[in-house]
Amino acid sequence: AVHCCDTPAHQTAAGSSVTHWQESDLLANRRLTEVLINQAVMDKNWFLLSKLLPLYQRIQGHDPILLGYAQGAWYRQQGRHGDAIAAYRRILAQQPPLSYVRLDLAGMLFEDKQYQAAKQELERVQTEDIVPAAHALAEYYLHKISQMTAWQMRAGVQYERNDNLNNASAEPTLTINGYVWVKDADSLPKEGHGLRYDLGVERDVNLSGNHFVYMSANVGGVAYVKQPDFNEQTWRAEVGYKWQNIQQWYALTPFAEVSRLGGRADAFHQGVRAEYGRWL
Repeated sequence: AVHCCDTPAHQTAAGSSVTHWQESDLLANRRLTEVLINQAVMDKNWFLLSKLLPLYQRIQGHDPILLGYAQGAWYRQQGRHGDAIAAYRRILAQQPPLSYVRLDLAGMLFEDKQYQAAKQELERVQTEDIVPAAHALAEYYLHKISQMTAWQMRAGVQYERNDNLNNASAEPTLTINGYVWVKDADSLPKEGHGLRYDLGVERDVNLSGNHFVYMSANVGGVAYVKQPDFNEQTWRAEVGYKWQNIQQWYALTPFAEVSRLGGRADAFHQGVRAEYGRWL
């Protein structure tokens, strides 16, 4: 049996109405099943929808647009955006413009990080006859796409104090073979205070689908007020490939890094960074 809060059959203890439909009732009444499917999608009643869709597919003469639309909504809720996007593209390929389907498709593409494809669908849906609320939603998605694909900046500064910049012993004398040597000031620990900083920019450029070019530049280090010989600075730049969707990402990015100590070049590194992660 299928349970639905639609047409009252008997009252529960809380006073809400619940209808119990047998599979035979739904298979014999296409219109009733379509009403229940529409209601399940509107209410985001995914459990009910999961029960109705297999039955509706068995009904001769079922509406392929409604079936594809409901299946797409179900796939989207399950995080199966690839299947959901394919279902909605099939609808739009066979029918006259359906603005609500196109707008939902754009939302799925945005969630799946396919920003260029989402932007194309949003710009197209804005040329169609849509209600003000739908137009506002399209504008919202376009604004978010602009934000997600723009340069992202980060900056951090904190005070730092180091009681032994030169890693020297605090003992004022040094004994070698019975001779005692008195250390000069440069041989004793040097104290410094200043600022540790980190500044960077990065950007994901969506080429097509889930394919991106990732770019970043970063400079970080520490600057001491009265001990410039111990200032540290590292410059790093990366440009490479990144693939990402709603569930995960991986990247392969060559990088170059230059370190400076006291204003002089200290080290140079280059290589390739490989990264993989999953969105929480």
